[in-house]
Amino acid sequence: MRKITFVACAVIAVLFAGVTLHAAEQTAFDAGRKIMEEADSRNSCHYETTNIKMEIIDKRNTVHIRRLIIYKKSAADNTLQTLIRFRAPEDVKGVGLLTIEHADRQSDQWLYLPILRKNKRIAAASKKNSFVGTDFTFEDLQPEDLSKHDYELLREEDFDGQACFVIEATPAQDEAAYSGYKARKIWIKKDIYVPVKIEYSNPAGELQKTESRSKITQVREGLWRADFILMENHRNQQKTTLDVQERDIGNIIADTKFTQVELEQGGA
Repeated sequence: MRKITFVACAVIAVLFAGVTLHAAEQTAFDAGRKIMEEADSRNSCHYETTNIKMEIIDKRNTVHIRRLIIYKKSAADNTLQTLIRFRAPEDVKGVGLLTIEHADRQSDQWLYLPILRKNKRIAAASKKNSFVGTDFTFEDLQPEDLSKHDYELLREEDFDGQACFVIEATPAQDEAAYSGYKARKIWIKKDIYVPVKIEYSNPAGELQKTESRSKITQVREGLWRADFILMENHRNQQKTTLDVQERDIGNIIADTKFTQVELEQGGA
């Protein structure tokens, strides 16, 4: 009888430990999602226009400079629309990328290349490819879609003297087939809920890229932005920087800006 009782107690202890571990995991995932939801809420605005100087630095330290403008609009249904347009130099002038985020399906993306004089729809399977020779993929340029990822709070730690939450983002099952990443680790600044660092792991789980965000600036009460972004590609030893030259928050952008007709016009 004592033996049976001992075995029963051991089984109960194992089961209890399993339940406790599961509860801890759920708590970490719940906390991670709440942090990301707070970051999304705090960093949203209806209209935003940004002029950017881009530098692509290859492994031989050759620098290629580009100029671009980014338009963003949050529609009435909370759909986020983004238009990126290159303005210089001549070999990329007019190149554009239109992204329309949807809550119930994959985001739509169209690339316009002046040499072809027409839009090209970016297939879901191609979103892991490089965007016009930069270290950003089409996937990187999509808005953070909370409905298509799981978020786990891994720990809290400092990055560059800033207290941060460290969140691991993994694509949900349907999204994983199209993503170029197994996971991303996101450092969220605790006081203002702005991402300051992101590590991208490839499907094999190896560190592929590191994105650092600095020159954090308050552009409106409660709204913060990084004015400098560095994307380091550890695979090809190349880097891409985005340096904000001018930013406008709040001026209305017409719906017509985010159409394929506007994209094909090639103008900024």
